[in-house]
Amino acid sequence: MTQTNGQQNSPMKLQAMLIYCLANIGMMVLDTLLDQYTMFFYAPKSSAAANVGHAAISFAPIALVGLALNFGRVVDAIANPIVGFLSDRTKTKWGRRIPYVLFGSIPMTAFFILLYSPPIHHLSNWNALWFAVMCGGFLFLYTLTVAPYLALIPEIAQSSDDRVKLSSWHAIASMLGLIIGAVVSGFLIKPFGIRGMAICMALFSLGTILITALTVKEKPLKEEQIARLSFKDAIIPTFKNKHFIIYAFSISSFWLGYKVLQSSTIYICTVVLKKDEGYVSMVMAGMLLVLLLSIPFVFMIYNKIGKKKLFMTGLFLIMIFSPLQLFVQKIGVIMDPVIYFHIIVAIMGFPIALMMVIYNAVISDVIDFDEKQTGMRREAMYYGMEGLFTKIARGIGSSLSAFLFAIFGIEAGKVGGLLLAGPFCAFFALLGVIIFSKYTLSD
Repeated sequence: MTQTNGQQNSPMKLQAMLIYCLANIGMMVLDTLLDQYTMFFYAPKSSAAANVGHAAISFAPIALVGLALNFGRVVDAIANPIVGFLSDRTKTKWGRRIPYVLFGSIPMTAFFILLYSPPIHHLSNWNALWFAVMCGGFLFLYTLTVAPYLALIPEIAQSSDDRVKLSSWHAIASMLGLIIGAVVSGFLIKPFGIRGMAICMALFSLGTILITALTVKEKPLKEEQIARLSFKDAIIPTFKNKHFIIYAFSISSFWLGYKVLQSSTIYICTVVLKKDEGYVSMVMAGMLLVLLLSIPFVFMIYNKIGKKKLFMTGLFLIMIFSPLQLFVQKIGVIMDPVIYFHIIVAIMGFPIALMMVIYNAVISDVIDFDEKQTGMRREAMYYGMEGLFTKIARGIGSSLSAFLFAIFGIEAGKVGGLLLAGPFCAFFALLGVIIFSKYTLSD
């Protein structure tokens, strides 16, 4: 038995952890596809004179695609605290969170499929507008589903050890989602095209989410623990919680830099390495394998150095590894650029594993600190506010990458935008290290 907040809680069973994490596989698949394929789907660049696969059609200018994706992220960001506020105040016989997961996932899937159905089958600004509207709708519904889902973590895992264990399984589920979204998806492009692949992946994701929503049972809360504050009064304490502000800015810095780097991967494969778009799956497979193999060691490292140092170690290693992309074009004098790119992407798997395991455990501690101050459980509001910060950061990252590519080059012979993505990622990782060094909440 463990002691948390003055109450005894039974350790969380492994079966319950696995069922909860199943939905995260599907959610991560959709998130991965959005970041990895949608910009390329609307604004592809051929790696050779002959176009390969989908790359024969450009639907919209890349700068407008970046703005459209950023618009979707802004909608997503604004939705996060609103959904958190509503979820914290919801009271149904199914609980505060599950109804959102169950009834949000179906329209979310429909909007994701519409993302890959532009109305005009040639280059047009109207396609960019379509993308902006569909992306905004999808990401709003994604938040409506995911924010309450994440808010279950500190509710169902109430001890520090259970939270790190659940976060570890949650990270493994994220890895499986990444593998399916970044690797398995590539094998579906050739027979079905990018749009057909997206439809298959969307239906798979919906299945995983529905299984979790129909299986997980929420723990009942006492009436006095349910937040009944106004929207203004619910938000203000999050800004007064210095631990949350430090965490939110540091994790946002990580996501901003990583999204710039991630957006460049498929273009590096097609433009610099002269592979088809499906080859990105082979590159990502190495990183995801390293990431998956790293998960068991993260819990061991956590026991030795704690959450804060683990979080900062992940950011520091990203800062060290990501600039290596700058040399992918010139490395040919020493080794094959294809092998080099596989290696530098693969080694990123270890610091990404550190970040994906520990961030949910950190914010759970922040939420516990808030409960001690206010007496209320406001998980969804904190996850919503975290989403406000991180979604804006990811939107900025998407726009920054699009403009970086447009200004410094993305075409054969001029690929400066792609090469600079690594140093940009390193800069924001360094910023995250500096910010999180101020975090003082104990494990």
